[in-house]
Amino acid sequence: MSNKGVGRLMQMWMIWMIWGAFLAVIFGLIVNAVSECKGYAKGWFFYGLFFGPIALIVLLTRPDPEGQVSYINQDTRPPETWHCPLCGTDNPAAHTWCGNCGKSRD
Repeated sequence: MSNKGVGRLMQMWMIWMIWGAFLAVIFGLIVNAVSECKGYAKGWFFYGLFFGPIALIVLLTRPDPEGQVSYINQDTRPPETWHCPLCGTDNPAAHTWCGNCGKSRD
């Protein structure tokens, strides 16, 4: 190979290395964001950085941690109840007073 061919090969190699590093960081950020939404501990960025799409697939197929809900701002009360501001009890909509503390609904 001539010097010109070696220089071109080095340029292509550097472009591929920079592109690979860029994609690794992107996968690291995506995997880290998904892990935080699912409630896992920090540190998943490095799994995404080094293993890329494999880490993302593993994270998406893992179950949510026990005792945690992965949904943000989820209201689990049925629509036919009202929430007592004093004691925090959910009461049936037909009641005008709290069954726990006796506070009026209004």
